[in-house]
Amino acid sequence: RVASAYDRWAPVYDLVFGNVFATGRREAIVAAEQAGRAILEVGIGTGISLPHYSRSSEVYGVDISEAMLRKARAKVRKFDLRQVREISH
Repeated sequence: RVASAYDRWAPVYDLVFGNVFATGRREAIVAAEQAGRAILEVGIGTGISLPHYSRSSEVYGVDISEAMLRKARAKVRKFDLRQVREISH
C-alpha cells in the first residue's frame, strides 16, 4: 500500500513537497558528501535532490515506488546527471 500511495503522489510530489523539504534536503546532501564519495540515497523518490549532488559524488538511489523511480530516471537524463550511477528498487 505504501508503494501505491507514492505512485499516486509521483506526478505532483515535487510541486507539493519541493519547497517544504528544501532546507533539509540541502543539509542532507552536504552531510552525505562530507561522509564520502559513494552515496546511497534510500527513498530517492522523484530524484528531486539529484541535481544538487556534486559531479565528484557517486550517487545510488533506491525506492519502492516505480512511478517515483521513473521520474528520478527522467531527471538523470534531462539534466545529464553523470554523478548518478544507478537508480533501482
